[in-house]
Amino acid sequence: MRRQFLIWMLILLTGGNIPLRAQNHFYFSDSTKRLVRIPFRMVNNLILVKVKINDVPLQLVFDTGVKHTVLINLEQIDSLDLFNARKIWLSGLGKNKEKIPALYATGNRLEIGGLICDSSDVLMVTEAFRFSENLGEVIHGFIGTDLVKDYPVKIDFKHRKLIFYRPGYFARKKFRRYRRIPLTIDDTKPYIDLKIRLSPKHPLQKIKLLMDTGASDALWLFQGRRIRPDSGMRSLRDYFGLGFSGEIYGLRTRASELTIPGTRFRFPRPIVSFPDTTSLFHLGRKPDFDGIAGNELWRRFYVILNIPGGELLLKKYPHDYDRSFSYNIPGVYLAYNGKIPIRFKRLVTRIVHSDATEHGLGSDSKVVQYYEYSFRLMDRIVISRVRRNSPAWEAGLRPGDVVLEINDENIYNYKLETIRQKFLLRNLHKWKFLVERNGLKIIFRFTVENPL
Repeated sequence: MRRQFLIWMLILLTGGNIPLRAQNHFYFSDSTKRLVRIPFRMVNNLILVKVKINDVPLQLVFDTGVKHTVLINLEQIDSLDLFNARKIWLSGLGKNKEKIPALYATGNRLEIGGLICDSSDVLMVTEAFRFSENLGEVIHGFIGTDLVKDYPVKIDFKHRKLIFYRPGYFARKKFRRYRRIPLTIDDTKPYIDLKIRLSPKHPLQKIKLLMDTGASDALWLFQGRRIRPDSGMRSLRDYFGLGFSGEIYGLRTRASELTIPGTRFRFPRPIVSFPDTTSLFHLGRKPDFDGIAGNELWRRFYVILNIPGGELLLKKYPHDYDRSFSYNIPGVYLAYNGKIPIRFKRLVTRIVHSDATEHGLGSDSKVVQYYEYSFRLMDRIVISRVRRNSPAWEAGLRPGDVVLEINDENIYNYKLETIRQKFLLRNLHKWKFLVERNGLKIIFRFTVENPL
């Protein structure tokens, strides 16, 4: 279930109202180290890292599509003091035209693993934004290219680590098995040139994309005269995710071919998403790039992002490189909706011994079985959206349904991310949902053929 939460637009669309300062430089806390390893978690193709802001621990998405640190959800944080804060107004992706209030704070201390910044800019969105509910994880915000603008960083998707190199040490390493691809760096954000063939009758055309580790899909392309889906291409209208200004919808299809110029890296039939132009009206003037490239593409490589050197180093990750590009095939989107007490029963077997038989000889025993009942607070998972005209929609599933079982498996045995992974399986066609609606338990069955 590849939801998009493209927060890079938050920075891109502020119209230059945020002053850019010379601070926001990280340094190694241990001056003797040549590199720093920082573990991360992958959830819904997003990179989650632990960060302390003014000594308060937070969980942030590592996002090369933004510059500064952006906070969006502090409801579960007792207190966080941000220094030198002032109010600003922001626009973001979505079809609503209202601007949203935010705080812009300077001079804050950030710590991530062995890296420290003593004077960092932080944006905090003051309106409630339900990012965590849709992701099923507590996410407090995003940390951007301020983190990587001074150091080459390896994104090791296999071992779930970010590895930061001192520039001098990095220059001495050879990385012979990596292919080097030039990047364009604009305001510390990385852009890469790729080539795409939308359909067999189209030529390969060059596109400039923002390399965005805060996007879970492979490609988002902005429709224009030069790039637009062909009417003969198989496609579907889908929900792309939640932006700061509302929901984002668009057209999802498969391109014929994607290549990385100067390399042998070629991908047949990648999933390409075309967001509605109504969701992009905040852009105002036409951007000077064609879209974004997210982690559904980058996780197929060992990635070294070298913003100081203006280059990207890539090496195949064999486990994922040839994997088919995926998306939410059933079209059922789930969200976390708080905790709910669930009764569990467990069969208990005991051997009961008596002190003696009626004749006073030896010991007697028997096997006793009974059920023990207990209550535990579990995640309440609801259907947030159903793709219109999909088999799930035609079967009767609707937003607000509380999911109890999927294909006869208890929903409470799995995390939301595990359930999402099931929706990506191309060979899983038959679905059975047990849901609760208005106090009634209802079973829905439907069959899905991959529409793309």
